[in-house]
Parts: sequence; C-alpha cells; structure tokens
Amino acid sequence: MNKKSKEKILNGNIIFREIKSQGKIWPSVVSDFLKKKDKLVSIFKNHGNIYLIGSGSSYHTGLITESIYRNISNKSPVCVPSSEFLFFPDNYLKNRSDRDIFILISRTGETSDTLMALDIIEKIGGFSLCLTSFPDSNISKKSNYSVVLKQCQERSITSTRAVSGFTTFILSLFFTLYGRIDLVGTLSKNSEIFFKRFGHYSNMINSIIEKQDFDKYIFLGHGPFYGVAREAALKVKEMSITNTEFWQTLEYRHGHNTILDSSSLVVIFLSKNGNSYQLKTCRELRKIGAKVLIICDGKVMDVPGEAYDWLIYAGLGLEELLQPVFFQIFGQLIGYHQAIKKNINPSNPRHLEYVVTI
Repeated sequence: MNKKSKEKILNGNIIFREIKSQGKIWPSVVSDFLKKKDKLVSIFKNHGNIYLIGSGSSYHTGLITESIYRNISNKSPVCVPSSEFLFFPDNYLKNRSDRDIFILISRTGETSDTLMALDIIEKIGGFSLCLTSFPDSNISKKSNYSVVLKQCQERSITSTRAVSGFTTFILSLFFTLYGRIDLVGTLSKNSEIFFKRFGHYSNMINSIIEKQDFDKYIFLGHGPFYGVAREAALKVKEMSITNTEFWQTLEYRHGHNTILDSSSLVVIFLSKNGNSYQLKTCRELRKIGAKVLIICDGKVMDVPGEAYDWLIYAGLGLEELLQPVFFQIFGQLIGYHQAIKKNINPSNPRHLEYVVTI
C-alpha cells in the first residue's frame, strides 16, 4: 500500500471513530433533552401543526421522526426539504395557525436553504425551534428557541452522529408529548448494549463487502425505515462514491428492479407491518440475481438462501418506534467499508463542503 493510500485510510478512521462514538452520544443527547424537557413541553402545549424542515441528512431526520410522530399521535406533521418550502411555501402553509411550530434541523446552522426557509417563517410570524450542533450559528441566533447539541459536532464532512443525535432528541420530545416517556429511557439504556456488538456488526459488513465487488447498493424500507433507507443510500453515495437508490420495499418492484444484477446488494430494513410481503420481495430480488441483506430486530421466519444472503439481527427486542435510531449505523458502516475498499477517504467526499451554501 502506497503512502497516499495509507493517508486516505487513516483519514477514514476519523469518521469510523465518529460512527463508533454514537453509543455514548445518544445517552448524552437524552440527558440534554431531559434538562430541557419542562421548557419544551410548555412550548408544545396545545400546539398546532408541526413542520420538520431540513436539507440532506437533516431532511432524513425529519422523515424518520415524522413517520413515528404519525404513529403515536392523532396529528399529521409536515416534513419538507428546506428548498421545497422556500420555493413553494404556500403549498404547506394553507392550513397554518398561530399555534404551529416549525422545527428546523441543520448540523452547522449555516445551511443556506434552511436559513432562507427560516426567513419565510419569520415573515409570517411562525414559531421556530432549531436543532444544531454549533451555538454561535445563524440558525441558533435567529430561531425562537434553539437546541444546541455540541456533542454531535463532527470533524468529517459526512455526517453520522449528528443525524442520529438529532433523531434521538426529536423522538425523545415526541415520546414525551404523547405519553411514551418510557421509550426515552429505553433508548438511552439500550445504546450501550447495542454498541457492545459494534465490532461484530462492522466485521460482518466488511466481510460482505469484501466477498464481492458491488457497484450498486439499493436500500429499501417502509414507514420510518424509508427515512433510514434514504439516509443509508446517501451515506454510501457520499463516503464511497458508489451508485445507490432508495425506495419503499414493495414500490421497488414497480420497474426499478430492472437494473439489478449479480453486482447489486439490496439492503432491506425489515418492519413488522407487511413482513411476509417484504420477504416475498426479497425472494424475487434474489431470483433476479441480486444479493440481499436483511436488517431487523425480530426473528425472520425464512431460511438463508431463499429470502436473503445475509441477516443482521440486532436482538434487542426493541419496539419498532426505537429501531430507526439504531439502524442508522448500518448504512454508515456499509459506506465506510465500501470507501476503504475503493481506497476513498470517507470523511471528506469529493465535491462537498462542510457547510452547504448558495
């Protein structure tokens, strides 16, 4: 291995440490939430619509938490990319009330389209709450209420612990608002248990990637796992400069599967709802010739070689409402090991900057 290759892999260790650190980050985020809980509950008392606004990975945080919010409440939140809200605000504000709350998510707090979306919210007199990791950022200064998670700051351009940390905080809030504060403690407690197997998960994913030269990664999931699938696809694309796609699992059968071949790895984040149909889809994809990896926290009533080539079973027995936080590490690890195999620095993707501005 030449000097340049060694340097790229050493730089990649930055993001590997950040991925591994999430086992301590999540309980820390929960602790921060509990300190702010009373204030946040008062802010959200008798709230109207909730808007989740962000770009890139921050948008994916919104998608995951939006789906879970729908599950535990009788309300329908709105999750929208910052730029979409910026260009077509009237599409989302037709039923606005004075009690609406706009949650803006930005790791750096300087993302241009998110800041411009905040300008619109200010003009209409909306209440803004931001999540960021930088206290002196513009979004923190301009929002009505600012949540700063400094422990989620990252050296890497590719975001990992900030995404999962923000997801953890928002879910802790939603669980508390809708009578499931027990899940907040469960999330924190199981973080350490889950990361005791981090080395096993990493080694298993590395072994899968080393077995074959995959040139396409397809990530599939339903409900909150659709957001997890989108985020996983982005992580692999960013870190390893590899073609990726994301879809709802059964939606993928409607023409999108035509690109599959033996160099494709399909990763399924398996939910309880529609389990049998998703496994049937897995069997179809394997018959086409693709390799299939299933990630789940419940037993899969199928045999290896029919529905899947590999299975990652978390074995925590967690409610499905919590699993999307934990499952984010698998996309991160796939991206990392694919990048190292291709001799690409996963911490510093080409064409990207730490702050996305326009």
